[in-house]
Amino acid sequence: AFNHQEKRTGSLFERPFCRKEVDNGKYFKDLVVYIHRNPVHHGIANHPLDYEWSSYHNYFSVIPSGIQKDMVLGWFDSITNFKDIHVNPQIVKDIIGYIIDDAQLTAL
Repeated sequence: AFNHQEKRTGSLFERPFCRKEVDNGKYFKDLVVYIHRNPVHHGIANHPLDYEWSSYHNYFSVIPSGIQKDMVLGWFDSITNFKDIHVNPQIVKDIIGYIIDDAQLTAL
């Protein structure tokens, strides 16, 4: 649809890209926090709540969404823990293996 709208053709994403399987609870939790804190990390927002397009808002809303709130919050044990973890900046070295592939890691 975007290509049609912009009168263009081809891939919207650079190649090659790598899919990585989320294979454990720590990885999942770290990725959820990474995604929600990304606008904060890059100076676009001061808190995940400040970023309008984040799914972070959905966890505190009674409005139905496509997000499986109970499942995700279950990984964090409570909504309080979910909020607390999002307040603190992530240490990039702890999650770098999740966000770039092994070939990129060896190049660093």
